Amino acid sequence: MFPNPAKSNISVLLSNSANLQKIDIYSILGDKIISQKNLNQVKTTIDVSHLSSGIYFIRAKVDDKIMTKKLIIR
Repeated sequence: MFPNPAKSNISVLLSNSANLQKIDIYSILGDKIISQKNLNQVKTTIDVSHLSSGIYFIRAKVDDKIMTKKLIIR
């Protein structure tokens, strides 16, 4: 995932063999802000320009595994 911190867009880049099934972005309070499903792409770009500055969490489902990363919006 890059860039981090971000202002307008973030990109999620995977290897060719990985299967990105779902991305959710949550606020620091645990509210789901963005949800995208059935992505199946090597590179996915998400618009975060409408989000306020702060800390968010990205939860991605890749190959039936869940990964969570911290995202900072400036």
